[in-house]
Amino acid sequence: MKKKYIVILIMIIVIIAVTASTRILINKNKKDKYDAIKYGKAEFVTSMKDINKDLPTIILFKSAMVKKSFYAERNLKFLHDDYGNQFNIVHANSDSLDNQEAIDLAKKYDIVGVPTLVALDRNGKLIEKKEDVFSKEGIEKILQDMGVNFNEKQ
Repeated sequence: MKKKYIVILIMIIVIIAVTASTRILINKNKKDKYDAIKYGKAEFVTSMKDINKDLPTIILFKSAMVKKSFYAERNLKFLHDDYGNQFNIVHANSDSLDNQEAIDLAKKYDIVGVPTLVALDRNGKLIEKKEDVFSKEGIEKILQDMGVNFNEKQ
């Protein structure tokens, strides 16, 4: 009788282990297009040296510790998916104090809070700087000021 219970217990453990490992494998291969954003690594240029000089640029000053930064980054990514051929995005992460370029940009544009968006024209001249903008509508307004045409999707 005791042997029967041990066999049943072992079978239950095996079934649970197989189920759990199958779920892990399925979830490991299932990636959402915006997964990178969740970890602060969205697919944008992170250096002013790497931008397309023919396009206006928006610099996102952000921090992984500020929830509004996540929303700003996500909404910027949504807009970049549709209109990214019309503007550059540069990330300046305040969590990475070892990135000298991000520090220099923050000083240059007098960044005191995140999220902050800095819009630059094709020549690198300041169009506008907006703090605490994270909604899609707020970002669209900045992009319109930069000359992004919302009638031309890529």
